[in-house]
Amino acid sequence: MEPKINCDESRPYIFISYAHLDWERVCPILDRLYESGFNLWYDKIITAGTSWDDNIALHIDASAYFIAFVSENYLNSDNCKDELSYARDLNKEMLLIYLDEVNLPSGLAMRLNRSQAVIWNPQDDSYSDEDFAKITNAQGIRKALLNSDETDEDSEEKEVGTSTPTTVSEAIPPVSQVQATQPSTDTSAQSTKDLSKVKALQIALIAAVAVLAIGLCFTLVYIFTKDKGDDSIDATTSEESVDGDEFDPYENNELKYKDALGAEQVSFEYWVDNDEEEKVSRIYYWVELHNPNQDVFIEDVKLKFTIRGQDGSTIDTSDDYCYYILAGDTVTYFGSFEDPLYEGPDIVHEVTCEVADTDWNELGDQELSPYSEITIKDDKLWCDESSGEIRFTGDITLGPNTDPDIKVLAIFYKDGKCVYVDEGYIEDLKPGEQGFSFELLALASDIPAYDDYKLKVVV
Repeated sequence: MEPKINCDESRPYIFISYAHLDWERVCPILDRLYESGFNLWYDKIITAGTSWDDNIALHIDASAYFIAFVSENYLNSDNCKDELSYARDLNKEMLLIYLDEVNLPSGLAMRLNRSQAVIWNPQDDSYSDEDFAKITNAQGIRKALLNSDETDEDSEEKEVGTSTPTTVSEAIPPVSQVQATQPSTDTSAQSTKDLSKVKALQIALIAAVAVLAIGLCFTLVYIFTKDKGDDSIDATTSEESVDGDEFDPYENNELKYKDALGAEQVSFEYWVDNDEEEKVSRIYYWVELHNPNQDVFIEDVKLKFTIRGQDGSTIDTSDDYCYYILAGDTVTYFGSFEDPLYEGPDIVHEVTCEVADTDWNELGDQELSPYSEITIKDDKLWCDESSGEIRFTGDITLGPNTDPDIKVLAIFYKDGKCVYVDEGYIEDLKPGEQGFSFELLALASDIPAYDDYKLKVVV
C-alpha cells in the first residue's frame, strides 16, 4: 500500500515519524490527512543518493508540525526515538498518535508531558469522523493545510461536537499534568518590565552605534591601504580582469586533487514502469559506483542518463547525483525519474548511464565505510499463499561502522530482464553476523511472473 502524496516543500508541512513495521496501519491515516488538504512529508519521499540521517534532520528542522505514530515497534526503533527527541529539542509543535497501548520510557515521558496525544482505536484500527477530528483539530496542525492560510490564532473557535486531543499526561503514560500559572496583574511589576525594556533598547542602540563605528574604521583603513600593496601587480590590469571569481576558495580544487580518479561505474540496471493512466514512464535505476582513490573521498558524482526509442534515437536525457563514496569503497544507489515525452508503453527502448562529473574532498582520519562491510548470504524468498505477502530471510553481516537500519532492494527477473523492483527495510541490526527477515509492501499478485531475484543493499 502506498499513498499518493506529493509534498510541497515550499509550503509549511507536517513531518511524519513512524516505524516501517507499522506502515500498513499508518498509510490509511496519511491518505485521509492528505485528502483533507494537509501537506505531508515522510521518509519514502527522500531522493535517492542523499544522506538519510542528514535528510531526516533537515526535514524535521524545516517542518511546521510533527506527528509521531507511537507503538511497540516505534519504541523499539532507535531511529524513531531519535526523530522524536530531535523534534522535541527543536520545540516543534507535535501530536502523538498512539497505535498501541504503550508506556513511554521515563525520560521521554517527562519531556513530552504536555504534548498532545490521540489514542487511535488500538482494537481494530478503524476510525470515525469524530476520531479523525481529534487529529485535524490538534493545536497548530492547520498551519500545514495546503489550500488555506488559516492558523490556530485566526480560528480559535471549534465546531460544536468536535474533539480536542488530550495531553500525553491525560492519555498515556500516566505522568502528572503540570499546570501553567496565570500572569501577574501587579502594576508595579508591569512598570519594572517597561523600565527594563527601555534599558534594553538603550543598550541595543549603543551596541549598534559601536558596530557602525568599527565598520567605518575598517573601511577607511582598506581605502587608504589597498593601493600600497604588492608593486608587482601590472598597472594595466583592468577592473574586469580582477573580478569576484579570482577569490573563489574552490578554484584550486582541480589542482589539489589533480591525481584523483573519477568514480567508476561497476554496474547499471533499470526498470521501466509504464503508467498508461497518468501517461508517464517511470524509470527506476540502481547503479554501482566505485571510488578508486585511496586518499580522498568522492563528494558527489553527476550521472547522465540517455533515453532512446525503438529506432535508437535519443528521446530524452536526465541528470542525477550520488553522494559520498569513501576511499576504495563501492556502493549501490537507487533512484528514479520520469520520462516527460511519454507516447505509449513501449516508447522507452533503452536507457544508458555514464559518469559525467566527479568532485573530491579530503578524507578525515575517522571516516570509515558503513556500506562496504555489509554482506547478505543464504537468502530465501517466502510467499504466504493465504495473505499474498512476500518475505525474505537469510544471514547478514555488518561491520562496526554500519548503521543499524539499512535499505534493501529486491529485484525480480524473467529471462535475465528486470520485471519488477521494490524496497524493504531491515532494522535494529548489530555489528557482526546475524539472521534477518523483512517483507515487501507489494503483494505477490503485484509482481509479474519471474524466475530469479537478487537483493542489494542500497544507499
